Amino acid sequence: MAYWQKLNYSENKFQPFHIKLDYCDEEITLRDIYKFDDDQEWIDRTAQEIADGYKYFVILRAKVYLAGVELASHSLGGLLFDNTDEMESMMRLDYEGIIAEAVDKAKHNLKQMSEAMSGAAA
Repeated sequence: MAYWQKLNYSENKFQPFHIKLDYCDEEITLRDIYKFDDDQEWIDRTAQEIADGYKYFVILRAKVYLAGVELASHSLGGLLFDNTDEMESMMRLDYEGIIAEAVDKAKHNLKQMSEAMSGAAA
């Protein structure tokens, strides 16, 4: 079971939505992702560095809420970092794209709910 760790995000760019960001260890192995890669030595070495805690292999996720209700989420996995400082700074570069995708899904879900409620009221 994945243990999700919260990331700080406090911008108001996506109002009226509230955004929550978190990350956890990637559940897919390097060998599964790079199964057609010829550099098995790199895969074995990197997998051992991840297992030993010298590298980080994670999933980044954004959840979108409105009035306390989760409307959508989007994630990006297979992110490999050498240390926590690199992980935090590189994730910040990916925040906006992941958040924008989740917000687009939330807007779509809201539209579908609105249409469903309009049809139910008729």
